[in-house]
Amino acid sequence: MSEGDLVDLECAISYVKNMMLLGNAEAIAGIAGGIERFDEILVFYQDGLASRGLMDFDDQILLAFDALDRDRNLWRSYRSRFRYWCVDEAQDTSRAQHNLVWRLAGRDGNAFMVGDEDQSIFGYRGGVSQGDAQLQVCLQQRLRAQDGAQLPLGRGDRLGGASVHLA
Repeated sequence: MSEGDLVDLECAISYVKNMMLLGNAEAIAGIAGGIERFDEILVFYQDGLASRGLMDFDDQILLAFDALDRDRNLWRSYRSRFRYWCVDEAQDTSRAQHNLVWRLAGRDGNAFMVGDEDQSIFGYRGGVSQGDAQLQVCLQQRLRAQDGAQLPLGRGDRLGGASVHLA
């Protein structure tokens, strides 16, 4: 296996987790992208982490989501301490991260997400702006259900004209 193959494998594993597809054999088969026996490698990788009491970054997000899902008292403790949630660089959130934010925000939907889809850099692991139409529909439904709004900004004023011209 080449170094490039290992990078592809790492990206595929991360993508599966970030899109919350663990356990969905059909979806995993579609993601394998030419990686031979990807489903077996994924199980081997997850079992290896678990047997050593380890987790990767993607697991941390999934475990946080699951903990809030299972333990209503834990969820309530965060809801009572933090009424509002702000996420910067939202264009680089994955489905798992996005769902975690909305889980924390609760039915009130007190989440403010700032992002520029033209600046997304994490599409390889499930970043929202990589054409995840289902996630975009979900976001729009949440906004409507919670009297929320998407506020597009036409231009940025962070940099002066000279800086933009140099870029």
